[in-house]
Amino acid sequence: MKPLFIPTEELNILIHQISEKYIRLFFGPTKKQISGQEIFHFCDHQQVNRFLFFQLHQDWNQYQTGLRHPFYNFQHEEVKKALQSYLNTVSAHILLTEKDVRPLVEKAVYNTITLLLNPEETLTAFYFSTKESINLSLLEKNASYFDYFDFLLQGIVLFHQQNHMPLVRRRVFIEKLIRAEEISNQRGKSLEQYRRELFRQLTGQDLFEVARTADGTIPMPELPEATVSEETKSTQVSRTLTAEPEPPVAKEGLFSETVSQTNNTTIAQDTIQPENKNTDTTTEPHPEPLPTPTFVKEDPTPSVVTPAQPSSFNDVSASVAEVLSQKQTGSDSISQKLFKSITIDKIPIHKQFQFSQKIFLGNTAEFKLFIENINKTQNWEEAQSLISSLTNAQSTLKEEDPLLIEFIEIIKNRYQS
Repeated sequence: MKPLFIPTEELNILIHQISEKYIRLFFGPTKKQISGQEIFHFCDHQQVNRFLFFQLHQDWNQYQTGLRHPFYNFQHEEVKKALQSYLNTVSAHILLTEKDVRPLVEKAVYNTITLLLNPEETLTAFYFSTKESINLSLLEKNASYFDYFDFLLQGIVLFHQQNHMPLVRRRVFIEKLIRAEEISNQRGKSLEQYRRELFRQLTGQDLFEVARTADGTIPMPELPEATVSEETKSTQVSRTLTAEPEPPVAKEGLFSETVSQTNNTTIAQDTIQPENKNTDTTTEPHPEPLPTPTFVKEDPTPSVVTPAQPSSFNDVSASVAEVLSQKQTGSDSISQKLFKSITIDKIPIHKQFQFSQKIFLGNTAEFKLFIENINKTQNWEEAQSLISSLTNAQSTLKEEDPLLIEFIEIIKNRYQS
């Protein structure tokens, strides 16, 4: 997909118009606040909603990083676990006023438009910044923040998993994105037109009439206009991406344990572009003056804070099979007990999002229905059967997936005495 840009003044006007539209639709004379649950459904564009949620995590990371005191060791494991527990509590009580959410909406809209203008550059900069490789777990963990091009990211994740490649190299990442467009074009479904349709849905305007190419000319479509179907983008492209063999040079050094854990970089924090937006001297030089976002490095803090596991099931190296096979305390009389229900609103907001996106492929209704069915079970064996049906139905789920194990542990905790 060709990189495009919108002149700064026009872009700022567009951001303001879209932000105001959705703020007015959500807030009104009686609606003055938005909760964490409502952020998932703030507007009818999931990419905007996901970027909103991403910013909440970024805000938490900055808050936690700022906790410093000469008398207390905030790096101690016990303190870290306490902070994780703290996040679980506060994330269930997110509440923002219209004034608070306005700048977050503007940033989310800006980042969404930027993603459509230059998908390859935005995704690459988000994950790599100036790095040449990242851990696969980082790519996988943050893929759920993308809606428009998540099928491309999932295809790259599956490719690396199937080839037992723990590191993702920048060059390979870019090659896969380019290859995805080639595959789509070969099937007569243009990703160029796909993003054009997304832009029209978001802004009400034609991308090729509003945007410009790097040399300032009006972009021209390469293929007749068409909307890429869900099957094409999520199944055909992803499957072909994962099936392609990797060039031998890309595997060199992939299993080296001397490569340090990398931290994620954030999508642009400044909504309004500075005047010298097209000049970037801190990252790799661009062959053309593109309007790429300003990416800000995080402090060495995990991008997504993982809550502490229940004390009885904290072996993160366990597989799903091992967790399912663990015998419950007092299991002889387990069918006679009145088990506590699992309520979704008691699961931390950030975990609801992760469970819904990864385990239920973004289908919130299926997530809720599954919890309802779990609450109807009379014993652990019945719950095991439901879990097995779920994992068998989702071919992309891996038994050793930490998020899946964590989800099962929450369910299993229901049957503890």
